[in-house]
Amino acid sequence: MPKPLITFFKFFGIIIIISSIIHFMVKTQKEAIKEIEVNDTKYSSKLPDDYAQIAKTYQNISFEETVISKTREAISEFTYQKKFALMLYKLPVNNDKPLNKIVKLEYVNSNIPNGIPYFIFSAIQDPFIINYKVGKPEKTDSVFLNLLGNNTTIIKKGDSTVTYSCHLNNFSIRYGLNKHWDFYGELKPDSVVSDPFRIEFRKYQNSIYLILIYQKRSNSIPHNPSD
Repeated sequence: MPKPLITFFKFFGIIIIISSIIHFMVKTQKEAIKEIEVNDTKYSSKLPDDYAQIAKTYQNISFEETVISKTREAISEFTYQKKFALMLYKLPVNNDKPLNKIVKLEYVNSNIPNGIPYFIFSAIQDPFIINYKVGKPEKTDSVFLNLLGNNTTIIKKGDSTVTYSCHLNNFSIRYGLNKHWDFYGELKPDSVVSDPFRIEFRKYQNSIYLILIYQKRSNSIPHNPSD
């Protein structure tokens, strides 16, 4: 084999090794961040005041627990009308426009890109598993909701409330057309849900809240709150 060709293969081999090492270091760092965030997650028996005010607008609702982390707003979960789980979460959205101008519905491929770490950050894992992107979300002025399922219906689309209903397979939310999904939810493969999944956006005191309502399993048990 000619010497220049041997040199080329040696150089190419070194490039591959260096690339593999960098990839491993990046992956390890992301996994470390992911582990830190999960370890910092705790369950609380306290309900944030603004969440409590929104919960009052629902009848036959009982508080279960709140999930708290250092990187995201609290997530509070409730039992609603005895058979539904209701999840309440404050989005990182600042916009004075009417809510129906802020929330945009899209139907696109919501495959999660490789190399973007997500983790489960939700109190009651029933038929739906919700995964959140590692890291603190950036403040934004728009919300893009992606739905994959059947019979999607717009129940309400007003200045302060936007509500969708869907027999859902999965959903995802991002804050820009070129942004990664901030979080996504998917139906467990072995789950059978007869009632449609409901997604609500509420504007309250210039903040925007996401409310997910879905049929829960009868054997769902909350975690033991740490306070």
